[in-house]
Amino acid sequence: MFFKIIKTIKFKDTSECIKFLKKKNFIISPWIRDIFLKKKYYKLNKPIIFYRITLKQLGFQSPANLFKIYKKIKKNTNLLSLNILCY
Repeated sequence: MFFKIIKTIKFKDTSECIKFLKKKNFIISPWIRDIFLKKKYYKLNKPIIFYRITLKQLGFQSPANLFKIYKKIKKNTNLLSLNILCY
């Protein structure tokens, strides 16, 4: 089951997005700012479809640590790329 679909993005690149967020008084972490101002990310294939999954859907029957979760996710799906995180 999908969680969210992004059909359009109004920014031409990530630096434009960061400028917009600053104007709206959003606080941007230094980590995000450093990544996105060093390299501009442009092209995104649209639509972008986000899925919400549970540990049970990944095959876990009990709590699991992040290392195991990411290992399982990498085998089955694509994780969010950095260029999507800012948008």
